[in-house]
Amino acid sequence: MAKAEIPYNAMNKINIAIMYGGGQIPEANSLMGAIATLLLRRKEFGNVYGIHQSYAGMANEKCYELLTEAKVSVFEDQIGTYFGTCRNFDPSAEENFPWILQQLKAHDIHALIVCGGDGSFRAGRDMERKLKEANYPLNMFFFPCTIDGIKGSKSIGTKAAVKQTYERAIYVAANAWATFDYGLKGPRVAVIEAMGRNRDTILCEVLKLIKKEGKIGKFKLEDIRLIALPSDHKWSVEALVKEVNNSEVPTLIMASEGAFPKEKWFKLIDVTNGVAKKIAALIDIEQQKRANADVIGYLSQSNSFGLECREIYEDYLPWIECLNNEIANFSSYSEAQAIICECGVHCVPLTYMADLNPNSKAIVTLSPEDKEILKDFLI
Repeated sequence: MAKAEIPYNAMNKINIAIMYGGGQIPEANSLMGAIATLLLRRKEFGNVYGIHQSYAGMANEKCYELLTEAKVSVFEDQIGTYFGTCRNFDPSAEENFPWILQQLKAHDIHALIVCGGDGSFRAGRDMERKLKEANYPLNMFFFPCTIDGIKGSKSIGTKAAVKQTYERAIYVAANAWATFDYGLKGPRVAVIEAMGRNRDTILCEVLKLIKKEGKIGKFKLEDIRLIALPSDHKWSVEALVKEVNNSEVPTLIMASEGAFPKEKWFKLIDVTNGVAKKIAALIDIEQQKRANADVIGYLSQSNSFGLECREIYEDYLPWIECLNNEIANFSSYSEAQAIICECGVHCVPLTYMADLNPNSKAIVTLSPEDKEILKDFLI
């Protein structure tokens, strides 16, 4: 079946929509605001819509918000995800696609920009196949946005995750170690957990920041004990407890999600959620009642620690510039594209991008340089 042409002329401009999919990142509002502002100021487009609740929202008329620069100014300087997100919704499923197609037609949308992770990419690729079958032309562009990282490409979100994990480590450690100011001896332990498929990379980047600064808060690096527990390192419960018991200086334990010991967790610990909480409970059980644990929360707006939008603008600016250069192609139909950062920011076919991550649950592997960083902090 021949592909229909996108209806476009000087009097009937293309309507375009933007949406965010997958797990939340701190930059989402700022990124979506920058994209919307760019589209509103260009002359190629008619209406610009923001779709709430990701692919699920595409099937719901109430989730299409007509954007203006005044509306965008309300959320673009906020940390968080104004448009919301949704997981585990298949836009190409028989029970979902007809409703999505109906809303695309109702709003006369023939261009879509999706910000999300590799799961969002695959969902978009599958939806594009259904759109082709329905002979509905929709130009699609994708921005890689995930703290998990994209194999072979940088991703918007990872940089902020590193910065927030680092700042949370300083905050949690300051609270855990405060009693040292009053001469109270004995272990003081702070526990931080890095999450996501990219957690070991985030952990290594935080360690690099700590080494560069040479301190955690006001405590010099040589005056504390820093322990790293990456997800592929088989550490010992007995060794960790012994290390904490014998330490006469403050201890910071930085663990990756899924950093399990050689031995089985104690039965009591198995009821707790998260590696950081398990480690803290373990230390408590060993009569170190002064442990202070906190699970890093860089995914939610309430825990977007210390970041401001102006600090992370440069993180996605190259992607915006690339989109600005590619917008002219929206006037005619082309295969779905992904904007990636791989030896420079450029566009590639979505099929190429989706193939980079055939298994979305696979942990991002560490580089030899990262493994060298870890060596100094392992048990």
